[in-house]
Amino acid sequence: MSHNKSNLCKSILKDNFGEVAEAVGCHLLKDNICALRYLALKSKFSLEQTKKVLCVLLQHNICDYITDSKGTLEYLIDSEIILRRIRFPNYIYCAKTLYGDAAELVAEEILQNGQMLMTQVVKNVTNKLNEALTNAGHPEIASSFVQEKFNCLVNTHFLQRCKNRTNTSNSEDVTDDLYKIPVTGSRKRKHSTDNNPVSLKKRRILDSPEKEEPDDAGIYWKANFDRFHQYMRDQLMITAIASKVDK
Repeated sequence: MSHNKSNLCKSILKDNFGEVAEAVGCHLLKDNICALRYLALKSKFSLEQTKKVLCVLLQHNICDYITDSKGTLEYLIDSEIILRRIRFPNYIYCAKTLYGDAAELVAEEILQNGQMLMTQVVKNVTNKLNEALTNAGHPEIASSFVQEKFNCLVNTHFLQRCKNRTNTSNSEDVTDDLYKIPVTGSRKRKHSTDNNPVSLKKRRILDSPEKEEPDDAGIYWKANFDRFHQYMRDQLMITAIASKVDK
């Protein structure tokens, strides 16, 4: 990696995640693969601080890990994923151009958080849109509208599932699963005949949205940068050809 490219990556890490991330990222970029204790030692930050930074970088798909022959986790970093953060506004604008404001917010939500559950993305975006609509005096929208936009981004491969490391299926099946949208809203609560006030209170607590596990628990989604690049490249080619043909 060139010196300028390395410095740019470190600058992006510092601006987005802080000095600890910059230090940890610097040693990963230099040494390619490092164990946790080695990273903490070299970066001169505590083991706990290094752990937290690695968790954040894993969340944002910047870091990955492998297991060596002794079972020790070793971490590596992807400089290209770091550099793609510069293009986030382009990806968000692309989603807006294709599918509207709701899709723009969906793309923004996932890009800002790295990996998210579909249900959480739909909920957050619906709340943001409804807040803006209410302030402007317009009627609110249903979450199904946002869900439809999310589905459009998945069906055209702009969003994809994060790979499940425990999946041992063949590669063809795994590729198909990357764009398989989970079914949600199918759970039904069991009716209880227990009228005891204590039991009713306990059931209300257990049935509250904060305590209920989402239908798509464990299925996380991320942006498919290659698909965004493919679309933007195609648009550049169309623009270039159109300027020469049919004029």
